[in-house]
Amino acid sequence: MKNEVIAKGFKDHLIDSADFKIIKIHDYHFKIKSDCCEIDLLFERYEDGYGIEINEPGSKKEPLNLLLLRFLRGAVESVDVDTNNPGRYAILLNEYFSDLLKGDFSIRKQYKSVYDEFYDKYFEAQSIDRNEPIWEKIAKFDISWMNEM
Repeated sequence: MKNEVIAKGFKDHLIDSADFKIIKIHDYHFKIKSDCCEIDLLFERYEDGYGIEINEPGSKKEPLNLLLLRFLRGAVESVDVDTNNPGRYAILLNEYFSDLLKGDFSIRKQYKSVYDEFYDKYFEAQSIDRNEPIWEKIAKFDISWMNEM
């Protein structure tokens, strides 16, 4: 039930939310779909939290993960965001990724060009002490941190 509430709150905060429909794949996977894009909310089974992937409708291409997208655009939530708001990431999509919501996936080429290196370095960075300066850049979704690895 909690995941359904989050999915509905997410959908309701999207630009043109009436154009989006929620499809429950199972208790831990909801698809929010329009004619222009599909957003998958992939919930953790044993912890709070979820991942977000975006793709063209009906596409067989690899979906775009919001984590890497945020680094590509420097998409930082405003400091006054309510972290309990289920629509917080929808608001982020509206602000930084309205092109994706409208069906423009031209960012895919840039995404694919840094994907492997990004995730290799991101997982390597997980072993670095959180007090190191590199984590200031990571926390701000500043992709230049990759040059310091």
